[in-house]
Order: sequence, then C-alpha cells, then structure tokens
Amino acid sequence: NSRFINVSVEMEKARRLLEETVSKDNLVHASIDNDDKAKDVLRELNCESYDDNSIIEVIGNEIVTKADNSEWIWNCWDWLAEWVAKESYGDKHEERLNRIKSLSILPSRGKLYNIASLEDAIIAWQSDDKIIAIPEWLPIIFVDSWFRDRVRSIPDDSDTLKKLIKELEFKDPSEDTTLQALSIAIKHYWKEPDGKPDRFINFLLSGNYREKDATGKGLSSCPIRVNIEGGEAEQWFEAGQAYFGKDWGEDHLAHLYESVQGVAWACKPADNQDKYRKVIEWLGVVAYPR
Repeated sequence: NSRFINVSVEMEKARRLLEETVSKDNLVHASIDNDDKAKDVLRELNCESYDDNSIIEVIGNEIVTKADNSEWIWNCWDWLAEWVAKESYGDKHEERLNRIKSLSILPSRGKLYNIASLEDAIIAWQSDDKIIAIPEWLPIIFVDSWFRDRVRSIPDDSDTLKKLIKELEFKDPSEDTTLQALSIAIKHYWKEPDGKPDRFINFLLSGNYREKDATGKGLSSCPIRVNIEGGEAEQWFEAGQAYFGKDWGEDHLAHLYESVQGVAWACKPADNQDKYRKVIEWLGVVAYPR
C-alpha cells in the first residue's frame, strides 16, 4: 500500500502535510519525491500516488481532528495557496478557489469553518488591540489572531498566500465593515422577518455611525416603527420610505398626505427622541414630499 507524492506544486509542503496524518504510514521515502525515474518504476509496480486531489481529500478528511493544530492548518493554507496560483486566471482558477471555500480551514473562535457555508457573511481580521464585541446576529466572522499574525509576518505582498487572502476578500475591522454586515443582516430580515426587528435600529442607536453614507451602504431599508395612513398602527417599515409627520411637528407634510393610503409615518419613541430622529433621518426618513 505504499504511495509516493506526485503533486504539481510544492512537494516538500505536501509531504509536511501528509506526515502529520495517518497517511504517513504508507508514504515512500522522501528521496523519491523528486526522482522521476524511481516514480516510473513505482508506477510499473502499480504503486499509487498522492496527487493534488489526494492532498485536498486528505485535508478535508483530517481537518476535523486538527482544529487546535495551528501549524498544520497553516501548512494547509500554504500549500493550497500554491495550488490555486498554479492556475492563475480563468474558469480553472475559479474552480480551485471554490474548492478551497468548501474546505473547513478558516480558523475563527477556536473552530474551523468552510467559507462556502458562510454564504454572504463577512470575513474580517480581529482588531489588534481588543476583541471587537458584536452581536451574534451580525454576519461577521473574525479570523483568529494567530492566523492574522502569521499572514502579516509575510513581508512580500506578492506571496501566493497573501494573494489568496486578498481574493477571498478578508476585511479589516472598521465601521465600514460593521455597517456592511448590518446591511446584509437587514436584507436577510426582510427575506425572512422574525420577531426581533428592533435589533437593527437599537444597534445604530448604540453607536455613532452618522458620518457614513447610509443610503450608499444599503441601510435605508432598516426597519423602523411606523403608522400607516389608512392602515394599521405600529408596523415595521423600511426607513427610507417613511416620513416625519405630526408626531414630529411636521404638520404641513401630514396635512399634505392626509388620507393618502399607505403613507408611512415614523413613530416617535418615548425616550431619546433627538438622537432617534437624527438616526432615522440619516437612514432616509424625510420631512418633505418625495
């Protein structure tokens, strides 16, 4: 059952991976790795090989037992980056990227995730100086700091692993990243509304994001409480389609739209009214006709 290594990239890195798995027991000696004549003889003897696909299968099978083995996880990324770079563009390159996304090799919070299963969640680096506290419902996955530090230690930006990370669109921790994740969460809410629509506006009220462009970031669809002209009171509605009315002292606008079915009037909260107005105004609630 002996097998030799016959990969298209980085023979030594492939061996390093295999030697930390059960596959080490049937590996032929390392002296064969770069000896094509010896490999031909082994083929004649019906000796099987570990090719690129075999290495990826080993990674997929072994990774479930190695969530705490950061060195092995790093070696996986290191070899896979070389493998992706072998097909530098086109459909084959995309196929290889998708293959990587299907592997559970993304280290986060001591666990391993496959990127494909995260759907449109944002992958972000953890902040240098502190652990960023975010609500569980916000679709951000923070990469473990050990992995971040290893990537940063690579001095050459043209390194294949750094190029792979860039293609996978890991984000820096920032307000923009947080608001992008919030926009995704709001979009998910309107597809499948749940019983907690207030979490979005409460999150914005707890921060200070109003220097950003809410409309450009897709936040104008944030649900807020409204009264519908000619309809039910206290409904949840997209902020960017609502108006300030009588509750907010906008009597002229309220008179203009009086009896116009379906107009959404932003409700006025009992507390923090000034801040609430500023936030929902930022989200697109207006005091003038559209």
